[in-house]
Amino acid sequence: MGNVITVKDHEGKDIRIEILTTFSIEDLKKNYVIYTLDDDGVSEDVTLLINEYVVENDQAKIVPIPKEETNMVLAVYNTLRENI
Repeated sequence: MGNVITVKDHEGKDIRIEILTTFSIEDLKKNYVIYTLDDDGVSEDVTLLINEYVVENDQAKIVPIPKEETNMVLAVYNTLRENI
């Protein structure tokens, strides 16, 4: 198991996530996290999720990516994926 932390989702609920990697897009001045939901490890299929993250009062919070930023974020993700 990797880096598992508890963060607030966009509704303010605590969720446990396993962080796979983070990246920034300087043009947007935003940070993003690629993660999976912390599950029991039994499932063969793992869904990767990408969200923007912000830190407020020492608490990480994940927020949805606005539609107008989706293509740019996916392009960065695809570049990262190709280099792994």
